[in-house]
Amino acid sequence: MPGIARDIAALLNQSARRLTASSRALPNFIIAGAQKSGSSSLYSYLTQHPQVLRAAHKEIHYFDSFFHKGSAWYRSQFPLNGQLTEEKITGEATPSYLFYPGAAKRIAELVPDVKLILMLRNPVSRAISHYHHQIRMGNESLGLMEAIDAEEERSRKARIILQKDPSNYRASKDLRQFSYKERGVYVDQVETYFQHFDRSQIFIEAAETFFSETGKTLGAVSEFLGIDPKFCPPSLKPKNVGSYDKVDPQVYDTLNAYFAPHNTRLFDLLGEKFEWE
Repeated sequence: MPGIARDIAALLNQSARRLTASSRALPNFIIAGAQKSGSSSLYSYLTQHPQVLRAAHKEIHYFDSFFHKGSAWYRSQFPLNGQLTEEKITGEATPSYLFYPGAAKRIAELVPDVKLILMLRNPVSRAISHYHHQIRMGNESLGLMEAIDAEEERSRKARIILQKDPSNYRASKDLRQFSYKERGVYVDQVETYFQHFDRSQIFIEAAETFFSETGKTLGAVSEFLGIDPKFCPPSLKPKNVGSYDKVDPQVYDTLNAYFAPHNTRLFDLLGEKFEWE
């Protein structure tokens, strides 16, 4: 019974949100990526800040999987306009937006003044973590090297379906779930965001810096968002941290060779080098 009551309450809350969608805010900020790069931790810390109001969910997936639901549905995920002031803001964190085709354009068209946060993790570590996450979720049946080798064909099939039917949830999910290498080619993704947004709207940091200097990075993000940078939550314990067995050195060799030229291009674009060796 408690579970049924909770489900009914959730449905009623959803209905109320939809009825008041026109009176609800659009996000002031979006943590757009990258996946497995600390977005859960960062969003958790930010939404403990007294000047930040949460969205209905951390990952809304409007600009990738649920774009067909329309902007009123998206608005229904955020607080009422009356709850926000010049000092209070709201936002969401869907890390697949950085990678997902067309997401940057969709965001720019609906919320052109939004502030974007991009946390970029060593793409080799990110790909391996991504794979093991899919294993834990029961979505992946291939071995690690097999999955890496199968990615191009999986991606090709998903993109063909999405070209015909952009609202196809299964193809959208496959593209997000099995893009182990493609998600780590950050330079192409960042360039796309630079084409749609002023550079001053985008905060970019290495996830490794966030993990090792969490308080300092959180302060920098808060300053970027225009909220009190001195606030620090009671605990800075990382969220959604997975673990897995030792990985075959061949996997590291393959991925390091694949990402090396892309990382060089990224560092040239940003004018700084992350310590990803």
